[in-house]
Amino acid sequence: MKQREEKDDGANDDGAIEVLWQRNIPLFTVRQTALEKIYNSSDMRTILKSLRHPSTSSSAGTAPMVTTPLLGDSKGQVSKAEYGHKSQGEDIVGQDLDGVRGIKSYLRKSLLLDVEKGETRFHGCTKEGGPCLDEDEARRMWYTPVYCPHPIDFSNLGYRLRCVETGRRPRLMICITMYNEGPQQLKATLEKLANNLAYMKEQQTECEKILSGAFVGDEIWRNVLVCIVADGREQVNDKMLNYLEAIGLYDEDLLTINSAGIGAQCHLFEHTLQLSVNGKSMLPIQTLFALKENKSSKLESHHWYFNAFAEQIQPEYTAVMDVGTMLTKSALYHLLLAFERNHQIGGACGQLTVDQPFDNLNNWVVSAQHFEYKISNILDKSLESCFGFISVLPGAFSAYRYEAIRGAPLDAYFQTLNIDLDVLGPFIGNMYLAEDRILSLEVVARKNCKWTMHYVKDAVARTDVPHNLVGLISQRKRWLNGAFFATLFNIWNWGRIYSESSHSFWRKLAFLFFFLYHLFCTVFGFFLPVNLYLALYFIVFQGFQQNRLGFVDTSEYSQTVLDCAVYFYNFVYLFGLLTLIIIGLGNNLKRMKSMYSFVSALSGVMAILLSNVCVGVFFSSPLTFKSIVLAILIVGVYILGPALHGEVHHIFMTCTHYMALAPSFINMFTIYSFCNLHNLSWGTKGLCDDPMLAVVNETGVIIKRCAMEEGHYEKTRAMNRKIFATFRTNVLLTWAISNLIFALFIVYFASSSTYMPMLYIFVASMNLCRLLGCIGHWIYIHTADLRNRVFGKTESGNGLNSYVQLDEHYAIAEDEATSSGMA
Repeated sequence: MKQREEKDDGANDDGAIEVLWQRNIPLFTVRQTALEKIYNSSDMRTILKSLRHPSTSSSAGTAPMVTTPLLGDSKGQVSKAEYGHKSQGEDIVGQDLDGVRGIKSYLRKSLLLDVEKGETRFHGCTKEGGPCLDEDEARRMWYTPVYCPHPIDFSNLGYRLRCVETGRRPRLMICITMYNEGPQQLKATLEKLANNLAYMKEQQTECEKILSGAFVGDEIWRNVLVCIVADGREQVNDKMLNYLEAIGLYDEDLLTINSAGIGAQCHLFEHTLQLSVNGKSMLPIQTLFALKENKSSKLESHHWYFNAFAEQIQPEYTAVMDVGTMLTKSALYHLLLAFERNHQIGGACGQLTVDQPFDNLNNWVVSAQHFEYKISNILDKSLESCFGFISVLPGAFSAYRYEAIRGAPLDAYFQTLNIDLDVLGPFIGNMYLAEDRILSLEVVARKNCKWTMHYVKDAVARTDVPHNLVGLISQRKRWLNGAFFATLFNIWNWGRIYSESSHSFWRKLAFLFFFLYHLFCTVFGFFLPVNLYLALYFIVFQGFQQNRLGFVDTSEYSQTVLDCAVYFYNFVYLFGLLTLIIIGLGNNLKRMKSMYSFVSALSGVMAILLSNVCVGVFFSSPLTFKSIVLAILIVGVYILGPALHGEVHHIFMTCTHYMALAPSFINMFTIYSFCNLHNLSWGTKGLCDDPMLAVVNETGVIIKRCAMEEGHYEKTRAMNRKIFATFRTNVLLTWAISNLIFALFIVYFASSSTYMPMLYIFVASMNLCRLLGCIGHWIYIHTADLRNRVFGKTESGNGLNSYVQLDEHYAIAEDEATSSGMA
């Protein structure tokens, strides 16, 4: 490295920045140069010298200190390659920049916590239930203000997590994202995590030896790191911060004093947490609390977790959760057991259920969601798991093998954070609303790999769900838009599985059948509102008009009354659809609460009417083998599947609630989603929101350039609004007109004798596939031990064992120790 000459800072720096600006150099380069001026100042060099060479004398005989510019190459020039442009797939572990460790040490502070505080014990000793912690680890909290606008540069800029500095390498990392939730939700989540560690600690019997020793025994907590990421310092609930301070994960004074003037983008608090419940200590939890300075999105929180923290540690497994998700005591154990038994699994999800469903049976919205969650787990995810492709791994609780997602899959997952909205367009923008659907195809179709995705039924997690219709509509808007466009994207790119992945011939053949199933379900879902209308029209009202109901005689009614019944139905259904479109296009969701409730109640009455008429027609008609088989496949599947998995009581107790709200789930959610395609949950920020400006905002040139780019940004944003509004209009019209044409064609050019049998056969066929998948997954679960004894562990997704391979590059702790010894 070339020695940097000592010179006076100040005279020509502003002029150099002015020249860069006049030459129209990109603003991020101007910011880097201004930042380099600060770090290359004589004061900072003095700090670095004293930290790195505390015993070095300044006498004439002392060798000069060799340094490298923090944000430049060996010649002091700014290098884009070293500033947020490193490929995600590169190995950065073990790399370091000369002088960076001193900066990191200079910024990091620690706090000795009180011996007794809140619900946590800051002791070195222990009570019953937990291991003995070192006194310093039990009582010390570490704080680091992170000045790192791009999380991918976290390790490059010399930041090191405490567990890395202490020589630990957790094999499992868990990310908990939160926004403005209350402390009770985080408390419940952490307690359930501690219960999971305690359960895994006890799994040391002969029949449980499949789970490796790192995840059993008293030292299991050393192999687990929990990362809590909060989205926005101003948005975090004050009570949540008080709770975090009470358990030793936050200190306002430490943050304010040590981050002043730094322009930190993220604040890290690290502490080995040991909760105490009813006087009994739980297992310690290595915990990292990352408080982002500015609000952005959940995707950005994952960006920090994966590209900054997980990339530095490179765990074998990583799990993601939402705050408030409560795991059953064996959830993590079963997820890890699935990964350990089958090294081909790249991602897995557990069974996500509604919290306290039976206590909310009087709430029809909650009960309907509980029915939907159960059916989705038992029928849909079981079928998808048989093929090895889970369409969505819920962000509320899922896990990945880090080797499977590191590199290209994560690059695709975070591409909306690095590419402008006008470049991505409305299709990709809406697709990324369901961010937890992105990784599935990327992992399964990864080049030269053969990863699969699996559903683990025994890994149960409870989550809180919306308790009112308005909250549910708002949630499902993001889900449906993201799911619809993500599904289209997957269908369009399905060929990557055959051209890029290294799956076997039989696996690719199975993917072909699953592709066709997925395609048929997508098309049917697009026309689901019109199919609901036609089912009501032919079964109920035309049957009433033509006296075909069987259990009631309508011949005594006049033709006028019979015709008016059909006209009334058409008017009510059309009125409901037009009302939903009008209030969905430009009205505040909460202000229209009463209108949505009215339309939902009206739709519920029709759904109950349809159900009762179908039951009456079935039992009043002669029973044939064909009718019995169709009835079993159309309705009986929702009983047989849950009965096979021992959960039929959940279905019986909530089926009426779901049946009444099913039309709302079909019409209301779909229309509101398509009416708001222009409104993305994840927004983009202007350049003036960049934390880089917090350090260099004294320079008038930067402010001028920022104003110019902000004006250009406003014009671009206005153009984007027009593009997205046009896209919304086109999709909504396409959906509405296609459904209308389909309805008119069936009503006027077909008949119920043609349409209804085709509908019955199609629904029965789809449900038959789901039932077979449910049975196949049940067999897979109950033959796991037999398969493991006969075949042993399967090979990994790309023929390599990730943990062994990554161990070769894991040299952070050794690098730290060597440098300390040299100093």
